[in-house]
This record gives sequence, C-alpha cells and structure tokens, in this order.
Amino acid sequence: MSATPETGPDPLDIESPNHLLRWLEEQELAAPGEKIETSVLAGGVSNRTVRVQIGGRDLIVKQALARLRVEDEWFSPTDRILTEFAALGVYGSFLPGQVPEPVRQDRERNIIAMAAVPEPHANWKTRLLQGFVDPGSWQEFGRMLAHIHDKARPQVDRLPARLQSKMHFHSLRLDPYYLVSGLRVPQAADFMQDLVNAATNSRNTLVHGDYSPKNVLLQDRRLWLLDFEVSHVGTPWFDVGFALTHALAKALWSPLWRRQFLQGAESFWGGYRQRSGPAVAQDGGEAAGCRHTAGCLLARAVGRSRLEYLNDAQLDRQCALALRLMANPPSTIPDLIREVTGQLGET
Repeated sequence: MSATPETGPDPLDIESPNHLLRWLEEQELAAPGEKIETSVLAGGVSNRTVRVQIGGRDLIVKQALARLRVEDEWFSPTDRILTEFAALGVYGSFLPGQVPEPVRQDRERNIIAMAAVPEPHANWKTRLLQGFVDPGSWQEFGRMLAHIHDKARPQVDRLPARLQSKMHFHSLRLDPYYLVSGLRVPQAADFMQDLVNAATNSRNTLVHGDYSPKNVLLQDRRLWLLDFEVSHVGTPWFDVGFALTHALAKALWSPLWRRQFLQGAESFWGGYRQRSGPAVAQDGGEAAGCRHTAGCLLARAVGRSRLEYLNDAQLDRQCALALRLMANPPSTIPDLIREVTGQLGET
C-alpha cells in the first residue's frame, strides 16, 4: 500500500502507513512526501513489524508492544527493542551475511529499523510445518549457535551494556515460561525455580533467548538469524534447550514426520557438539541442557506462550513428557533424545 503524510497522534503506530511515513521522515529515512510501499509482517506476538520499500531500499521497521498478542495478560517494557538494536551489531560481527544490518533506533518511541533480508527467502518454521525437514539445516542451526556462544564467551564483559541486563529475559522468558509453568503445575515448581536461579546467576556467554526456527530465514543454504530482544549474558543451555524443544515438540505433533524431526534434534546437537568442543562441559554441561529442555517443553505446553500448532491432547502429552524428564533427568543430550524417542513410540 502507498502512504501519504499525515499528522497523527502519539502513540505512533507503525502499522498505519501514514504514521510510519511520518516516522521515516523524522528519522531522515524518507524525503518529505516520498512514496513508500509497506506490508505488515504477521506472526510475531511481541512487536509490530513492517517491511518498507523506499527509494530502492528495503527496510524492516519494528516497534515493541507493551502488551503481547497472546491470550494471557502479558506485559513487557518496550525498551527491549533497543536491546535488539544493540544485539544486531554484535551478532552481525559473529555471523557476517547472516544477520540484518542495523539502520536506525528511536530511543523515545522504542522503534528500530534494519535492512531487510534479501529475497528470495522462506521462514524456516513455515517450511518445517509443511514437512520440509532437512537434517542439514538442523545441523547448521546447531553449529551456528555454538559459534555464537564460542565467539562471545571471551568477551562477555565487553559486550554492550544492554546485553548485560537480564531484565527482558525475565519478563519475556523466565517469568512467563518457567515461573508461570511452576505455578500451573505445582509438582514442577521447585524444578522450574532451580532453572530460574541457575539462568539468573550465569554469565557464561551471549544467549539469544529465542533461538527458534520461527526466527530463521532460509536463503538457499544460508540461515539468517532474527529477533534479538531477549539477548543477554547468561547460560548457553537455555538456548540449547529452547531450540531442542522445537524439534521435539514437532516430533510429538506429527506422526507422519516424527522420525525426521527426531533426526533433526540429533543433527542439531551433533552440529552444536562438533563446533563447541571442550566448552560443552561448562556451566553445568549437558545435564543442564537436559534440564532446560525439560523446562522449555513444559513451558511451551502450559506457560503463557503455548505452541499454537499443538492441540489440547498434544499439549497434555507434552506436559506429561516434560514431567517424566524432570522426575529422572537424563545426563546427556543423546540420552534425552533417546528417552523422548521411546516415549513417542519410535525406536
């Protein structure tokens, strides 16, 4: 759609083309009266996200929401978008050509702009739910995460100040995922509190905090990584558990593609283990990764951000699976994958 200038009231809403054009002009990203083409990007619950084509330039503009678009009441400070802006430069230095370039930040309105990922590309989660489960992509997903953790570990104290804070990680992950799940499933409360304590106290490396297929765009064989608003210095095992949960939950979801998703979990861990080397023993080692996987499985079944592709029966089954893992936590990731494989009836 096209936009023309308009004097709109604050708070500014970038999903309004006229508001967006006004903001672009204020930020000197568009000339007064310049024609732009916009498209609102769907799928996110925590931000408004709009793609903008302007003067041969392709941008993504993001605005943080105070209340997330979920069924539960879930609020988070909107300055988390400035954490994402700070993180873009750091991740871009670790993964050149795989992270969007930061362009502009508006500290007053908590809006940022970045370069759009070049076309053509596809969202990886969308492809996975269509049955395109490539072990090579899962392996690269694991290698990429280990590369980030390895590169960041020696310089955690020199990372930007916004990445030193865990405030947004608490409001968007630890509280709504782990603590809410413990309240809703009292038998898991102590287990989840222990995970919160460990994650809060760790300063091992840079943690993405939302390391999920929905935040990856596939461009040929290249993986582009997105969405860094909960990035922080913490434990790498949250990222590992969070990512593994997406492979294992999809295995539960789809009997047809179950074996492929379980192989995806194995490939992810193989890629991570190969790249991480001896560092895999740090911060509690694989046992910590197993515990965070169990915690994330429970959180995505009963917490404030339940997996939308699971039906009620599947959510109940995932909850039961997570509780079994908590009752007798595996000590290695391969043992955990084998346990889940057995529980899902695969051999």
